[in-house]
Amino acid sequence: MTDRIMNILILGGMQAYGPGLPGGKSYVSQLIRRLRADGYAVQVDQYGPLTLPEAATLLSRLKLYDYDYLLLQLGDAELAQPYRWPVRHPATHLNPSLGTWLRRRVSQLHLWARRHQTAPMRVLRHQLATVLMLVQPYRNRTLMVPPLPQRRAGAALQQALTQSLFLDESRLWGVPCYDVATLLDHDSLLFQTDTTDDLNELAHELLGSTLHTQLIEHDPVPPERPRWRRPSTS
Repeated sequence: MTDRIMNILILGGMQAYGPGLPGGKSYVSQLIRRLRADGYAVQVDQYGPLTLPEAATLLSRLKLYDYDYLLLQLGDAELAQPYRWPVRHPATHLNPSLGTWLRRRVSQLHLWARRHQTAPMRVLRHQLATVLMLVQPYRNRTLMVPPLPQRRAGAALQQALTQSLFLDESRLWGVPCYDVATLLDHDSLLFQTDTTDDLNELAHELLGSTLHTQLIEHDPVPPERPRWRRPSTS
């Protein structure tokens, strides 16, 4: 049987090439290997690591209709930049009790969340919307993946906010977005022991397997290329 050809565009973040892992162990390699085992002749154009503005520039220059599937795993670089959390100068309570400190901290974070449309989240939303606008005509062939977990201090809460932003904005543009938090969390077992943020082989295998399932269920290669995706002959 002749292999079915699948052309894939992958725009990846800092983990796309599996830093610190042997060759062929990244989630991208795992995904491609599974697709080839399914009988697809996979042709991949992969770029990364990219920031959201870099991804938007690249997407505006590529012929996206040539691809059967667009995989965008973005936001890692932006997540790596710590947010400036709200703080209050301790004018009178220099040594508050734990309960008082926690109440203040929660109040500060709630205040920050209500104002999250200001920088840096407002900038991030604008950058993400630019990317989604470019792939929206091809949304039936696209999967967005939010930033992958990072282990540095403060990353968990920052990722939760960023993840929510990716899911909400993707929903507005009608672009499928995989909730990566349901698969990978900040468990130390998912990170390489000698690094801060690089995911280990297990995490990459889980992600590659899940993306394969998402892609196959998405049916990215119809028997005949839709008319709107055929190159113009006029």
